Amino acid sequence: MRWQARTPRPVSVEVVIPVHSTERPIARAVRSALASPADRVRVLVVCHNVPLADIAELLRECAGPRLRLVEHADGIPSPAGPRNAGARAATAEYLAFLDSDDELEPGALAGWLEELDEAPEPLDVLIGRLSSDSAGRIPAPLPRPFRSRGLDPVRDRLNFRTAPVGALVRRRLVLDPESPGFIEGLSIGEDIELGIFLWNRASRIAHSRCAAGYRIHEDGDDRVTGEARPLASVLEPLRRLAAAGWFRALPARRRSAAAAKLLRHQVLAQVRSRHRTDAFGPADAAAARACIEDLLGAADGALGLLSREEAGLARALVGSGPDAVAAHLSRSHGKMAQLVSDDPRRLFSAESHWVGLLRKRVLR
Repeated sequence: MRWQARTPRPVSVEVVIPVHSTERPIARAVRSALASPADRVRVLVVCHNVPLADIAELLRECAGPRLRLVEHADGIPSPAGPRNAGARAATAEYLAFLDSDDELEPGALAGWLEELDEAPEPLDVLIGRLSSDSAGRIPAPLPRPFRSRGLDPVRDRLNFRTAPVGALVRRRLVLDPESPGFIEGLSIGEDIELGIFLWNRASRIAHSRCAAGYRIHEDGDDRVTGEARPLASVLEPLRRLAAAGWFRALPARRRSAAAAKLLRHQVLAQVRSRHRTDAFGPADAAAARACIEDLLGAADGALGLLSREEAGLARALVGSGPDAVAAHLSRSHGKMAQLVSDDPRRLFSAESHWVGLLRKRVLR
């Protein structure tokens, strides 16, 4: 049976852009969002701990009925508060979150709206392409080849996106009573839990075929994500997620998939980076150990999804002490150890490096 495209039903999108400084290139971000179907897209700028009048002056050329500015003052240097405030203040059916340093590439919103119209059933989430100034296209998520609709959080590696940027998300899903929202009080990683929640709780998810998407710029010199901070602070969002009731209620395979991604790209990557610069001290070792224990306590199957090399480093961090960690990181590990899953039965699991490598080749 062939799906028939449903009759296009005009949906509305509100692009939420928090800004906390007049030094941010907010006009660039706003212009990129306004360069879209005029009758369907609005922009909501949340002036975070900065006078609305100052931001309005920067946006004089963008002023009009499609642009709204609101104030949010909480004295906290985190984008969580203004993002949550923007989601509550919005009225559109779908939300898109855009950082003030970044922009939507020409044609992105128009392409996404067209795909919403063509979907056989209303989508909960449409995930767009993601790229950055330095890395180019970022292959996250990595869905199964030639698949764009009916995505599964495990088989299509949705957890590898983590942050819910570059996506259209139903507002009611962000504001659902069980939704964690953006975790306020955190200056980094405040969007991790919401991203994992959306990918694992939404019913209908699609990956955009539109070549244009969300562009991460790196020309801002005051992004809080670039600040050096203790590892315990960086890993706090992961420990909160591991303890969250909604996360522990997920099926075991979904918990393991999410935890494996976080162990690989948040915990172990941080350990390697800090060790290379001799910045990995006893406090960081304790923070990494506690986070690994929390994640494996919530999803004990995650370790087997890592490569042999990654699982070895995780075990050294948990039980063997700093000397074993240093020895592991200084040792040369062959390709097999880096590609083969610690649990050989998981060699062809979606999270394995082997499967990721194959999918990236198809993506090219």
